[in-house]
Amino acid sequence: MTSPDDPGSTKPHVAVDVTVPRRPTPYLIVLQGATAGQVVKLDRPSCVIGRADTADFRLADLGISGSHAIIRVATAGEVSIQDLRSTNGTRVNDERLDGIQKLDDGDKISMGATTILKFTFDDALKTSLEQQLADVGRIDPLTGAYREKYFTEFVRAEFAYAQRHRTALSVILVSIDHFQTLVDERGNAVADQVLVEFSRRVREVLHGQHLFARLGHRSFGLLCRALPSAQAFALADEIRLAVAAAPIEVGVVSIEVTVSASIASVPLPGIDTPKAFLRVADIGLHDAKVTHNCVVVTSERWFPRVREP
Repeated sequence: MTSPDDPGSTKPHVAVDVTVPRRPTPYLIVLQGATAGQVVKLDRPSCVIGRADTADFRLADLGISGSHAIIRVATAGEVSIQDLRSTNGTRVNDERLDGIQKLDDGDKISMGATTILKFTFDDALKTSLEQQLADVGRIDPLTGAYREKYFTEFVRAEFAYAQRHRTALSVILVSIDHFQTLVDERGNAVADQVLVEFSRRVREVLHGQHLFARLGHRSFGLLCRALPSAQAFALADEIRLAVAAAPIEVGVVSIEVTVSASIASVPLPGIDTPKAFLRVADIGLHDAKVTHNCVVVTSERWFPRVREP
């Protein structure tokens, strides 16, 4: 009888699948900045990001250092980022980067005045790009806030919901004081960096809880579902204090910034349309800007002006 180990054995050969699972390839997508839409494949062990010609991934942003940060791709597939003692620092998901941090799919990396990068893997890349293209029309590329058109649409929808369910709804309008003077004296590049830092401070206060939009050159709006007037006032004042707490540093220039804000909240007698809702808030903002660095709340004395053309 032939032994099983004998070359002449008739024992069937069983193929063993030794295919190594493919590791997903990491990418960076430029969400905001001069090269918005650019996709960078991280196919090397390390990638230095900076403004210098020697950087592996060069970004033309005044607030980015020559060698600003480095991304490392480990052989096991783990990806990490480290700030290279840059002048203005690096933030991951709005938290200042300290040391080496592992990157997860979808993480947002902020650096410089306007640059925001998204980290993702190729498995999610198509979805990320589709979402990015959808965001182009509704997101202000400088500040990351919604555009005015979409803010107005959200106000209409939320106002109808609040009327139907008799729930609270507040809108907060915020304007940067003396912004045109800043543009005239310092130029648009500096003013843009002030807008970026202002928006970052607002988002730190909001913690992603309310809709934030840019409504004009220096004006912004917040739509706060289920937030009554008193709580909206507290939120607006927290924003005012956060903006004024420390000067905004742009290069060697230190700029003191304050804001004025107004609040309109429903239910409110006499305010029965989204247009009237926004109009009364706008009147309040006009009054607040007369004083500067303050928050005003809807007053019935404004109602006759709501119906003015």
